[in-house]
Amino acid sequence: MRAISITVFFLMFLLLSPALLAQETNLSKNDFPKNEINLGYGMLTGVEIANAMAFPMFGIMGIAIMRDTIKDFNPSAYGCVSFNYQRYIKRWVSVGGTLSLNPVTMQLTSKHGLDLSYSMYLLSVMPRVNFYYINKGLFSLYSGLEAGCTLGVYSDRSGTSNQNSFGSTFAFQLNTIGMRIGKEIGGYMEFGFGFRGMVNFGISGRF
Repeated sequence: MRAISITVFFLMFLLLSPALLAQETNLSKNDFPKNEINLGYGMLTGVEIANAMAFPMFGIMGIAIMRDTIKDFNPSAYGCVSFNYQRYIKRWVSVGGTLSLNPVTMQLTSKHGLDLSYSMYLLSVMPRVNFYYINKGLFSLYSGLEAGCTLGVYSDRSGTSNQNSFGSTFAFQLNTIGMRIGKEIGGYMEFGFGFRGMVNFGISGRF
């Protein structure tokens, strides 16, 4: 936990330093909204990448020991849907939170009858901060960081046996660069890494 705290602090420092150079640093103008809501979709979440890469590594080793051969391996890539609210403290910084849902599944079968599958439904709640390099009426350029908790429902099936469980874990999303176009209603796209994916895009409203 201490290592995670130090990492988060370091990332916050890196993001904050260039944002402080933004020219417009207050919301004194009446024409600039103070609230923003976003509805989006993310692809290639960290959990999906781990699901696609880690399981074959260990699964193939196990099957090799049993002298079996993988017949079919199907990891999911459904992506992540999210809802976000931000409140502008200054024109160059906003704080808020994100609620996201990411379903993940995997199915593995072998030539000798091995049949494994599992599914996870991950509900993440993450406080969020954005730092803006450019924040004009029609165009915004920013970076951001989210850190919070994921609640998961896990179902594991092996043959005819089923096991269900619940759990929670640390969740994060690093948005290295984001762009928004539009005034009251607009669209956005973000590139980063974490529980919401490497690419996020959606619609955005300011009021």
